[in-house]
Amino acid sequence: MIRPAKLEDVLSLMPLTKEFHYAAGAKRDALYEDSMEHWARWLITCITDPTKLCLLAEESGSPVGFLTAISAPVFWNPAVKVAAETVLWVTPSARGSGVGSALVQNLVNWAKEQGCSIVSAGANSKLGTKTVGKLLRKNGFELEEKIYAKRLK
Repeated sequence: MIRPAKLEDVLSLMPLTKEFHYAAGAKRDALYEDSMEHWARWLITCITDPTKLCLLAEESGSPVGFLTAISAPVFWNPAVKVAAETVLWVTPSARGSGVGSALVQNLVNWAKEQGCSIVSAGANSKLGTKTVGKLLRKNGFELEEKIYAKRLK
């Protein structure tokens, strides 16, 4: 089942944020333990701010995935709104069960409700870009650009 997360879900979402943090290679930026407060704040913001989204995927009452996103006008034309996925995580045991597709379809529906004309989602290089790309293409997304990043010290 996919549903909007509630404030009372934040504690049950925290173990998933830890899984995502380490799988995505974010530990190079900060240890998860140093980031817990920030993750909790991000989840709370996504739950309470109407321009943000936090979806929770559950199976048998247990969390198995989540998605966060933001919506905003694009910088070159404020008349055009975009929605951008910021985190998409499905626990390894729930992969292949349709949870990822359900999260993405809920994101698309939310983006439409927000009045967005574009919705984007990314594939972190540490999380298997081929697998995530296949999931996104299956749900109607097309590869438009690749983002390169440089860590600054």
